[in-house]
Amino acid sequence: MMDPNNKKSSFFAPYSSKDPSMEVPVSANQTGGLVSPYLNFNPAYIGQGSDYILPEGSKPNRGRLEMAFTKIGASILFGAGVGGLMGATSGLKEIQSSGFTVGKGDQVFNLVKKRGGAFAQMTGVIVLTYSFFGIIFSYALDTNNEVNDLLSGTVTGILYTSPGGVKKMVKGGVTGLAISSLFCLFQNKDRIKSMLSR
Repeated sequence: MMDPNNKKSSFFAPYSSKDPSMEVPVSANQTGGLVSPYLNFNPAYIGQGSDYILPEGSKPNRGRLEMAFTKIGASILFGAGVGGLMGATSGLKEIQSSGFTVGKGDQVFNLVKKRGGAFAQMTGVIVLTYSFFGIIFSYALDTNNEVNDLLSGTVTGILYTSPGGVKKMVKGGVTGLAISSLFCLFQNKDRIKSMLSR
């Protein structure tokens, strides 16, 4: 079935673009949309907007529990990167001061692994606790707004520093409140800009 005038065909494409059997008409219907004879379907019936198929009773956006897994994973990766970088810089400073030997390379590698793992664990625990309290507050208050974030950050700071005593707990609570406030400001920067422009 190759076009005798155009001999450009291959094993995978036995028909060339000039083959008359490939020229199937696409006709228009009453609404002006094109109808494909292969599909026997009018594409005008499909809406142009983005639609989502949602189970009954679900919301069109992801909840705090679904978002928690992404936040926890990202914080662990971030913590591993920062901790590994801190271990590498301290190991390289030690090599510069005392000179490089074979054992020093292993020592730098061990510092990267240990500090990366320790920092990843710390950030993962903090974000896990923050997400846990965020979920609890969202169910208890039946809202998902900035108040949950501020309460979660404050309680996380208090709980994380609780082994250090009352003074450390107060500092941890204030630090958690400050960090969660910055997070809320960053999340709602468009709304803040619109409020300030009035």
